[in-house]
Amino acid sequence: MTSRTDLRRQFLTAHHWQQAAITPLQADASFRRYFRLRQANANANVNAMGGAMSEVMLMDAPPPLEDVAVFARVTEHLLALGIRAPKIYAVDAENGFALLEDLGDSTFTRLLDDGHEKVDEYNLYRRAIDLLAAINRHPRAIDIALPQYDSDAAAVEANLFVDWYLPARMQKPIAADARAAFVKTWHAMINHLPPLDATLVLRDFHVDNLMLVGGKNEGDECAVLDYQDALIGSAGYDLVSLLEDARRDVGESLAAEMFD
Repeated sequence: MTSRTDLRRQFLTAHHWQQAAITPLQADASFRRYFRLRQANANANVNAMGGAMSEVMLMDAPPPLEDVAVFARVTEHLLALGIRAPKIYAVDAENGFALLEDLGDSTFTRLLDDGHEKVDEYNLYRRAIDLLAAINRHPRAIDIALPQYDSDAAAVEANLFVDWYLPARMQKPIAADARAAFVKTWHAMINHLPPLDATLVLRDFHVDNLMLVGGKNEGDECAVLDYQDALIGSAGYDLVSLLEDARRDVGESLAAEMFD
């Protein structure tokens, strides 16, 4: 059986990046891995990529745990909507590899942690809200075949608490009747939520997955990452993911202003 390393090497060779220096990036909470590829001779990729370049990102997303084809499809849809996302230069859906545009290192998380004077917290969150609004207002936002974020999908996520978190915390499984009561309660609450117009829900919309393309200047574009789990559902989901982020405390006044 061909190893993952060998498959990766074959993919890079097929697209003329076999000589590139490879730097692994910090892993995220998924089975995907990312590598920054730097090539000394940018002209080596003129024919392969349609233009000279010396740096790209490699996504390694092993199937069946990950699906590069879905990521590529959502990427093309976002780009068609005018939303900034990494361009895709090559895809091997069968083996789970993709070569992507390298958007740099200026994630919102990093910019906020650095405290750069030109990029304050309000400005970054305003950009994120503007990006969400652009998606929600676009007449073709839901013109893509994706599953619905319906009550069943929401219940599956709520059940993670009793199926994963609570047993790990308590060091024992939850009682069957307690789990059933939890599930029943959440189904009842979800089914009482008011219906909202459907939109494209990116689902991992938070400061780790937002970037300023080009660095820290006022005119730089806001770009989005990690949207392969996108669904069609309520606009409220991504808004809450951003403003009630478990990874970062957002002040009440800022959250209220962004919500408005």
